[in-house]
Amino acid sequence: LAKHHGDNIEDIKPGLSATLESGERCQVIVPPACERDTVSITIRKPSKVQIPHQAYIDAGFYNRVTGEEKTETHDEELIALYNTKNIPLFMEKCVEYGKTLAVAGETSTGKTTYMKMLIGYIPVHLRISTIEDNPEITFFIHKNYVHLFYPSESSDEKGSIVTPASLLRWNYRMNPDRILLTEVRGAEAWDFLKITGSGHEGSMTSIHAGSAKEAIDGFITRCYENPQCAQLPYTFMLRKVLDSLDVIVSIDLDGNVRRMNDIYFRPIHRNQYFEEMKA
Repeated sequence: LAKHHGDNIEDIKPGLSATLESGERCQVIVPPACERDTVSITIRKPSKVQIPHQAYIDAGFYNRVTGEEKTETHDEELIALYNTKNIPLFMEKCVEYGKTLAVAGETSTGKTTYMKMLIGYIPVHLRISTIEDNPEITFFIHKNYVHLFYPSESSDEKGSIVTPASLLRWNYRMNPDRILLTEVRGAEAWDFLKITGSGHEGSMTSIHAGSAKEAIDGFITRCYENPQCAQLPYTFMLRKVLDSLDVIVSIDLDGNVRRMNDIYFRPIHRNQYFEEMKA
């Protein structure tokens, strides 16, 4: 496949995006960017059937824009859980319902450990893609997943082929239901926000920050490390982060005791946070 496209795939270039002669789009990933002794191959077949307009009408394609059907967001249920302080069930349902989530905390507060616990509430039939520098995430009940890896130093090396950002971009062709990026450290923050807004809601990540507001600032600062964001105004970036992340929780460590410190929940806090942080 690589030779046919005048390309190559190997240890130092372990990803290949290609289109077959018959029109199928492929994404191939080999070690070390995926698990040893495995190869990840995703093939997406384009429809060769022209669907008549009446079939769209009969299937209720226009019902939401005509007001005949409401979009199911589960927001009312989640707001009720939040307001009644049933935070454990609130968190479980946020994951189950596909809310995009970031876990914030300082070093050794247990961000990744808490995120791994939440993974158990992702519906088991969904396809999951993980992006890690070290293999930390283990699945116990999920069967449809792929582990992707990047070298820890890659994000600091210009010209690196395998980075968190490149793995996020490869996921466009892999089309997972949920993406788990273990940590946002740099310019890949922008790629994470973009892909969560392109049909990959319900993704999760973590970030070094002491509170939800610090996490928002952290996302914006990291986005500005990306050349695509260099000329974008701060208020635009603030809106992008507040609109892309449904839930941000921060974890604090006091001695040996870990506690959730605060929560940002977009339907409740979005406008308040924007007004407080836009200046």
